[in-house]
Amino acid sequence: RTEVMVMPKKMTIFLLFCATQCSLALAFGTPSSVVLWNSGSCPYAQRAWIALEEKKVQYAWSKVDLFDKEATPEFGAAYKTANPNPLCSSKVPVLVVRDEASVEHSFTESRVVLDAIEELFPAALGHPALLPLDVADRARARVFGEAVFDGAFGGQRSAYSIAIRKLDADEGKGSWDEEAERAKLCESLSALETSLGGGTPYLSGPFVLGDHFSMAECMTAPFAQRAGVILAHYCDIDVLELCKEKSLSRAEAWWRAVTTRESVVKTGVPPEDVIKGSDRLIQMMRSRK
Repeated sequence: RTEVMVMPKKMTIFLLFCATQCSLALAFGTPSSVVLWNSGSCPYAQRAWIALEEKKVQYAWSKVDLFDKEATPEFGAAYKTANPNPLCSSKVPVLVVRDEASVEHSFTESRVVLDAIEELFPAALGHPALLPLDVADRARARVFGEAVFDGAFGGQRSAYSIAIRKLDADEGKGSWDEEAERAKLCESLSALETSLGGGTPYLSGPFVLGDHFSMAECMTAPFAQRAGVILAHYCDIDVLELCKEKSLSRAEAWWRAVTTRESVVKTGVPPEDVIKGSDRLIQMMRSRK
């Protein structure tokens, strides 16, 4: 009598997932070289840089001065390969991957680059996964990265907007109600707390997916890192202290874990350079008001 062993559903899905990842990677071939074009200060490019670090990819880092792009024509060529629209101005990140046949492939737009990194260097081939197997968790990571964080800290709630209101008030061009500004920032941090599952006991770690540093953190870490520096410098507001004051333990744990993560620190911009770049950006933003 022949006995048939029935494989558990989750194991079957896992094996199919691994097979699909391997097929995608093998269809492309093992990359023989990987180059990330980066300005060294762009948060969108840092997303890709963090991902390469987290996935333990061997890569080269090439810097481009976005105010003097003509000095690096190879960057412009790589961008045009990724986005041939002549009306689009070149920007970072640009990821250039050479396949086994020595054919170069270029990718741009941070979310596209993140997907390319995840697929070209899959967990099935020994690289840490940035997206989990479970479809609900994958969706949660993507929604957090694309909507949740920006919804809490974007627009008029952004660190830049808060800093501009403070600077305007200092120059007599507006009013500054510190209590109201701190209350509004607390609303943003409370929204982050809720989105992270504050009070939910099943989460075993500080990140969106517990212990798993995922695509969610790759997409949001650069902005959390800069927001903390900007708010402290221009407004004398400490995000972690505010979380502690309001007992937002999940938000505090996430913010601390993300901004101290090795890959985030390694790819981050020194605080003095964040301020230097912010001064220039804030000046541009204020001149357009």
